[in-house]
Amino acid sequence: MFSFSVCGGPTVFVCQDAFIDLMCFLFQKGCKVPRDKLRYCQEKVVFLGHCFSATGRYLTEERKLAVQNVPLS
Repeated sequence: MFSFSVCGGPTVFVCQDAFIDLMCFLFQKGCKVPRDKLRYCQEKVVFLGHCFSATGRYLTEERKLAVQNVPLS
């Protein structure tokens, strides 16, 4: 299962409305989102070394270090 995150919106109410719209769309398409994997209305979300927020997205320091330290064969 994948972790599912909803992030963004100028207010909590906008975020909630977008969340409801997204969940309805996913339900209509037959998708399921497990509650234990859901992070709801967060100011920022980190996923696979990427940080997503209202200001944009960027690589986390941990991800940068991991890329820098990949052994070259």
